[in-house]
Amino acid sequence: TIEPAEGGLWFNEGGFRVRLRDELAARADAWSGKEVVFGIRPEDIADTLYVGNPAPDHCLKARVDVIEPMGAEVFIYFTTGRHSFVARMNTTEQAEVNQELSLIFSMKKAHLFHPETGARLA
Repeated sequence: TIEPAEGGLWFNEGGFRVRLRDELAARADAWSGKEVVFGIRPEDIADTLYVGNPAPDHCLKARVDVIEPMGAEVFIYFTTGRHSFVARMNTTEQAEVNQELSLIFSMKKAHLFHPETGARLA
């Protein structure tokens, strides 16, 4: 759901909440109070341990479900509330199944989609 709070628009799915960047918020304003689907690519999710000064309004906690080593990188599958995500990280990530990690989304790369048609909203 898109909701106004703290001087901006936020995506809130119940298990986590992230602030929409200004450009995305301007296009998503008509969806305030409505359900949307949040999308972000695996390479645009990072462990906050490896990010200098992570923006707290782009961070969330997520539980590791599956770890899939792929040579020089690893795909980590997460669950948070009603959403599941896949993050593509380098092999220095020391995650374990059922561990809770603090993640950050690169909100410049986030998108919103219509919940029924799948059309990109913003």
